[in-house]
Amino acid sequence: MRSLRKLRFWRVASVTILSMVILPAAAAAYGDVSHDSPFPVVPGVHGTAQADSILYDLRVHDVSGIGMTITNYGFLGTNFVNRTASLEYPLGSGVDHLIRAGLWIGAVNAQGDTLVTTGTVDGYWNTASAAGVEFAPATLGIEEVSSLINNKYYHPGAYSEQDFIALYSDSFAVGTKPDEHVTQGLLLKQRSMVWSYDLADAFVLFSFTLKNIGLSTLLAVHLGMYAELASGDKDSYETWPPSGWFSKKDVGYYDSLRMVTEHHYTFASGAAPSWAGIKLLGIKRNDVPVDLADTLVSFNWWSWDPGATDKDEDNERYLLMSNGEKDLTEGSEAPQFDAVELLSAGPVDVLGADDSLTFAFAFVGGDDEEDLILNASWAQKAYDFNFVLPTPPPSPVLKVIPGREKLTLRWDDSPETARDPVTDEQDFEGYRVYLSTDNETFDMIRQADKVDTTGFNTGFSLLEDPVEIDGVSYKYKLVMENLKDGFKYWATVTSYDTGTPEVPSLESGKPQNRVLVVPGPEPAEASAGKAGVFPNPYRVRALWDGEYLRDRYLWFTNLPKKAMLRIYTLSGDLVDEIDFDGDTYHAEDARGVYDTAEDPEGRNAPLLSGTMYAWDVISKRDQAVATGLYIFVVEDKTTGETQVGKFLIVK
Repeated sequence: MRSLRKLRFWRVASVTILSMVILPAAAAAYGDVSHDSPFPVVPGVHGTAQADSILYDLRVHDVSGIGMTITNYGFLGTNFVNRTASLEYPLGSGVDHLIRAGLWIGAVNAQGDTLVTTGTVDGYWNTASAAGVEFAPATLGIEEVSSLINNKYYHPGAYSEQDFIALYSDSFAVGTKPDEHVTQGLLLKQRSMVWSYDLADAFVLFSFTLKNIGLSTLLAVHLGMYAELASGDKDSYETWPPSGWFSKKDVGYYDSLRMVTEHHYTFASGAAPSWAGIKLLGIKRNDVPVDLADTLVSFNWWSWDPGATDKDEDNERYLLMSNGEKDLTEGSEAPQFDAVELLSAGPVDVLGADDSLTFAFAFVGGDDEEDLILNASWAQKAYDFNFVLPTPPPSPVLKVIPGREKLTLRWDDSPETARDPVTDEQDFEGYRVYLSTDNETFDMIRQADKVDTTGFNTGFSLLEDPVEIDGVSYKYKLVMENLKDGFKYWATVTSYDTGTPEVPSLESGKPQNRVLVVPGPEPAEASAGKAGVFPNPYRVRALWDGEYLRDRYLWFTNLPKKAMLRIYTLSGDLVDEIDFDGDTYHAEDARGVYDTAEDPEGRNAPLLSGTMYAWDVISKRDQAVATGLYIFVVEDKTTGETQVGKFLIVK
């Protein structure tokens, strides 16, 4: 039964394996992330790279309109390990479209052996089985670089706003390789790329550069992307992993686009309306494009079956990759079948020791079928132009300061001198300030542009208020007032350019400097007031509460910067005890404010005023508290002073 499926995801976080066979070859290419280097790797994701160790690693693309989990061992997606984005489109919607995906690379070696190396196969979720994963890292984790000059990962060799670069091979240290796996001698550099601005914010581009570093020439090489696409709304499940996503897929194939698509066959009653696709973009041999019109492109699908014996041998998988078939999909998948997909191309006749093979795929999202096809066309254009696109000026460096019922935004003027990578011109035109209460719909609060021959010619003088904070010079200031303390807001400032006759004005993506922030008293304001609770009484549910029990919370406010907060019943029983530090607290233990499971790297932690604590109404024994009157005691850890108050919970 599918409800009993186990999660099959080989996640070996921070595991070091010594004496990697492939490392000497990979180490020779360390230290370069330029566009031209076939294997650019900056060593040291978690430290200095060593030539005798590797690190299994995963990262999440989370800075554009589409979210994707990637690894450095040929596996893509989460397999429902957690709620992290797994081809989530639109990002923030909770709608994922992918269970698992992975590379398949097949070839015939000089000895006549037919070999296929796989990143994943039909498998189970919620287990630690390594079955199907036949690649292993070749370096210490994944390197991140960015083309944005204001990004801390900025590097002139980056293509996109968030490049993830990984090196892996199909060679394993002695005693660690999967059973029956025979190495082809493959070394791969994987680069995944995303952009946050309109026209390019709905796809993740993957470029894989394959090099034969083995002792055998490879013949008739075929390249493939295996996937189990499935759409569903993960936010509709209080517990995890979910169920019921599997036999509800409507899969399609567009031969002219070389793209497989999937959407929920009933659109989950409106909860999962978006589409997803995987598109083959192109192949290059020794940097020379391969004419795909002369290439055998195959699309195969079958009903998920991890116990099947007709696809568990290398020669059987190779036949699938090279059969040239385009399986019909009309009316044949859901609900009778639980489809998985394989999109492949080849053959490349000879891959010798000095040869390289680069192939690219796009994982694409769309609001509907038409939008998906449009976004796929932009992905193809990005590939055709070597991942160099007309680009708006970057968003400015933004600092948001929460206060009582207000937010103060300050930003710098760095976008005003940025150059478009295509035209090499400074085409900055203006700024737009946005605010959102749901991270989906953003209201424009202010627009200001240069005094020139285009636009409104408002100028920036009304926003100018130069100040230096922590060594950063902020030129502009805008105060947003009449907001609600304790409620979540997302603030962002974008930049836009003048446009050209060929390309309309482009605006930087809102995620570039988007900040989740909660208004509340600043320390100076809090010190003049008494510690309290709001709402009080707390009548489950508060307006900001989520749908589920773990997403509910109330706020303690006017707290000292360092305090011990204790909560008691009227009879004196200790309900909870919190060691509060306003300088470091980001509501990590209140899922309704900030779900750390969806942001494992802490990129989107909320900004708080430093005087408020969100309590999830759960006791220290991990039990929901009952209706009743409660006492709280706040001890200032600096002065030793205490405050006592009470609040009522009504369920």
